[in-house]
Amino acid sequence: MKKLKLDFNKREILNGYFVQALNQTSFADEEECKDFSERIFVGFNGGLAYKLFFGNQLNLRLNLSAKVRLDSFDNVVSVNSFFEDLKQYIGDMQGVARAYDLDLVSIDDKSVITPAKLDSDYIYNFSLGSPNIENLDVFRSFMKMANYTFYEKKPELSSIMEKLNQLPQ
Repeated sequence: MKKLKLDFNKREILNGYFVQALNQTSFADEEECKDFSERIFVGFNGGLAYKLFFGNQLNLRLNLSAKVRLDSFDNVVSVNSFFEDLKQYIGDMQGVARAYDLDLVSIDDKSVITPAKLDSDYIYNFSLGSPNIENLDVFRSFMKMANYTFYEKKPELSSIMEKLNQLPQ
């Protein structure tokens, strides 16, 4: 008997499973559910990504030479501290993804999820996930990772955002 092979990595299938999983997840309120949902991205060609930066956090897009004062040693230390924390956060998040057999991915301008290239991808497009969700087990692993990251890692990003807001201007 020939084994039926289902292409699980279709946008429509992944969206359907995500909606079902969302309905089975306990959130404190509607706002928390919306916050979580906005972080999940289903790629045009399939794949799932948990966005590390979204909404107002995308305002991290700084033109440092125009917006941040680097006219004193203390200001340089503040800016350096911000970037070190940002670099640490991305590295920590990549470790979280790998613990769930996923990885750091990037979402390109055509809504396609690809493996992240640390040396050339725009860091604010970095996400956790996979360009190919092969089966239900990988989907479950993704959802566990997304829930863990949403509830346990949010303070780290909040701390980075606070440092961003305190950069000398």
